[in-house]
Amino acid sequence: MDLDSLQIAWRARLFALLGRRPELRSSDRDTRIHHALIENCCCLHLFDAFSIVHASDLDRLCGQAVSLFRRRATLDVLELLSMLDPERICALYYALPRGRRAPLLKQGDWACCVLSTNEREVEQKLLELDYFVQDNPCSELARALAVADLGGEFEVPSYLRVTHRGGGR
Repeated sequence: MDLDSLQIAWRARLFALLGRRPELRSSDRDTRIHHALIENCCCLHLFDAFSIVHASDLDRLCGQAVSLFRRRATLDVLELLSMLDPERICALYYALPRGRRAPLLKQGDWACCVLSTNEREVEQKLLELDYFVQDNPCSELARALAVADLGGEFEVPSYLRVTHRGGGR
């Protein structure tokens, strides 16, 4: 099985975020745009905000699964989710804290998928994504342009607003 470590890491990051923030799992895309970009209630980087906005139904389901697995992974749920593609299964595994991962390996399909990845490489890609987000802050202008690009109302950032001073003639 030839799985893409970067794809697994990106999805793991997305699923972990969706697992922690239920308001970002909304089935309504406009609601996700509002929470991720406009209100930006969890101070998301544009990389993460775009991942949230473009999350599929399956991605949001995986976010819910992460939320459940943080408490307890049941065999029934693992068997149901074993129907997912191997990259999503691996991403679910890596989206969890290390201490919550072991129970997922008790289900055969999960163990087969996860053990076929290069753990060190996936963990390195997760770190690289973290560094990318930390090292590349986004501006208020970039966020406003992203909202406009997604069909929202463009609002000129406060630092770009020109105020006319001076007397009239």
